Amino acid sequence: MSYLERSETANDFADRALELMHRHAVAPHPLNFEIWYNYISGGVPGLVRAIDAVIAKNQEFTKERLAAPHSEFFPDPGEDAQVADAAARLEHEIGRIIETFGEAGTNTRDFGQALGGFANAL
Repeated sequence: MSYLERSETANDFADRALELMHRHAVAPHPLNFEIWYNYISGGVPGLVRAIDAVIAKNQEFTKERLAAPHSEFFPDPGEDAQVADAAARLEHEIGRIIETFGEAGTNTRDFGQALGGFANAL
């Protein structure tokens, strides 16, 4: 996520986010602050809809209720690295499988030609 707001705008968003967090009894730790800052900024429309739905139902912002949108809209960068690593390993293994099938095809063709040669000789 990229934050390009000017300092005054960012301060306003931060103040408003903290005020809403206090109003809804949400602990002001960094993960919650990220949710509420982005809610106030409107930069993540899906997040705004999710938070508005909880407010409209007059539900409490529990730890679990905030964890879901956080993981949906602000995935852990470490997870991206893990997925990229797994994809690279999978790509390597698929390459090895394709190479093995290619070698098997060549060996089968060579074996078939040898058998054909023996059949002709017989």
